Amino acid sequence: MRRVLALLLLALWLTACQGQSPVSPSPAPGNTAENTPVVSPTPSPSETPTPPPQRMVVYAPADVNPEWVETARAHLETLASGGAPVEVLSEWSERAFGADVPLVLALAEPPSLGDALNAAPQTRFVVLSAQTLPEAPNLTTLLADPQALAFAAGLTATVISDDWRAAGLIPSSQPGIQEAFLNGGRYFCGVCSPGWPLGMNFPLTAGVDTDSGSDWAAVAAKLFDEGKVDVFYLSHAAVHPEVIAYLKGLVQFTQPVRVLGIVPPPEALSEQWAVTLDWDLTAALDEVFSASAPPALVRVPIAFTHVNEALFSPGRQELVRGVLAEMQVGRIAPLSVP
Repeated sequence: MRRVLALLLLALWLTACQGQSPVSPSPAPGNTAENTPVVSPTPSPSETPTPPPQRMVVYAPADVNPEWVETARAHLETLASGGAPVEVLSEWSERAFGADVPLVLALAEPPSLGDALNAAPQTRFVVLSAQTLPEAPNLTTLLADPQALAFAAGLTATVISDDWRAAGLIPSSQPGIQEAFLNGGRYFCGVCSPGWPLGMNFPLTAGVDTDSGSDWAAVAAKLFDEGKVDVFYLSHAAVHPEVIAYLKGLVQFTQPVRVLGIVPPPEALSEQWAVTLDWDLTAALDEVFSASAPPALVRVPIAFTHVNEALFSPGRQELVRGVLAEMQVGRIAPLSVP
């Protein structure tokens, strides 16, 4: 404070010195001169602009999981500690990253993200994406890798089956996802060949590229009949009433068919549903906001929900979690299994 006052006094002193008029010579005898005082203009006080109140934004299109929206809102409210309000936007616009927004959490990749990053360098963007986004100084990517999820599904399905007879109902137009599912099973059992049917290795994948429930049910029936599958993984595309009706109560030899997926268990399959695989958004956000410096990339972990321990025992759960922990830190790649 003393230093500031000293600088202000010095500035006033310099201003006063610069404002003095030069000394006029004394008038000649007989002449008179009036000594008119020189008045320096008084500077007008300047107003300091008041910044707009800050707010935080959650961008969540209409098709985003409502539970994720509430999780995101709760994290930002905790971060703000009752200060900046949290606004949820279902449409992307300049309001999402205005000058009054220090942080925006996008639960889907926004359109024209690069333009927004350049237009609002003061805003931190945390973006949930299925792919790695180009790096930017004000961007954190939450990577929810669908290949990692497929690897986890293949691993889990194969572990649940007593002799590896697992299969994934995955669209044929997604060969990378199918391969990741197969790699998950192979990571657990290598050449998974129970000996029957002859010459068949597990896990299996099959699918169609239509939205026809009857077509998907036919694929499931073929896997059940020819592959003797007793554990099925349902991708989003395979969740149809016809598939659910076909799998309900199905028994392979003496073993009831078990089912897992990335959706909550359909009521008709509640007794056969072993586990749901989901993204652990809470853990990912905890990692982002507890970091000493904003990270460029955080991998969203995979969590188990709707677990039926009679079908997926705690010991088998721990086995799968151990492998997923290695994948989480990058020691296992879903498309490159030794």
